[in-house]
Amino acid sequence: MPFAEQSFDIVLSSLAIHNVKSVEEREKTLREIIRVLKPNGQFAILDFQHVKQYAAFFQKEGMGDVRLSKRHFMMFPPVCIVSGRKGNAMW
Repeated sequence: MPFAEQSFDIVLSSLAIHNVKSVEEREKTLREIIRVLKPNGQFAILDFQHVKQYAAFFQKEGMGDVRLSKRHFMMFPPVCIVSGRKGNAMW
């Protein structure tokens, strides 16, 4: 993304990252979210595919308070939300 490191307090993504086809490119996308978040910044990703992988990636990268919601059936397709914050000393 064309933004400086630690530019945003919040990063949101809705029904987008699943369109990135390869695992490597999706992880690159998630790394960009981490890169542009300010310390203690929060993220939320709403999606219907790969959400367990998103949550596992953020945990592995040391993000704090990573949560995976239950599936929300009020939308079609049913979605989950992965959320957390950039609060670890490594960032």
